[in-house]
Amino acid sequence: MSVNPQETARRAAECCLCDILAQIAAALRADAAIAPPGVEVVTEDDGDIDTEIARVLGAMGLCITVMLVAARSSKPNLPGPVFGEVSYLVEIVENAVMNRSAGGRTALEEAELAARLLHQLSLADGRRLQVADIVKAPRLPAPATNGYQIPLTIPNVSINRKAE
Repeated sequence: MSVNPQETARRAAECCLCDILAQIAAALRADAAIAPPGVEVVTEDDGDIDTEIARVLGAMGLCITVMLVAARSSKPNLPGPVFGEVSYLVEIVENAVMNRSAGGRTALEEAELAARLLHQLSLADGRRLQVADIVKAPRLPAPATNGYQIPLTIPNVSINRKAE
């Protein structure tokens, strides 16, 4: 859910890194096992992401976020630039009291499902996501009590021009 869907579409059309972010979020939203009704997938495009996470956790008890972590250039002298590796992070956090009282899956169960879905997921341009691992979230946004992160990487992303 984006605060402004037409802005999300515009950013994805004009920005390669935003497009990948939107594709990851769309894949998670489309899977009813990972994002059943009531579980929201939040991206950086939602504006104040901390406020949005707190709102979702307060209402549903579980929130999934997708964020860009880094775009590292492997050969800075090439035009573009061309990033040898772009890293995204899917974070699944829960307010255990709220989530589990409603019979929801734990953050770890959700993380495993999401990692299974996203590993080797083919993006629109043919590149595939790679899941590095599942790790305990080092910091939890309030009011989360538990959380896991799934680092994702995508090789060879050029922002010289948006891939069709």
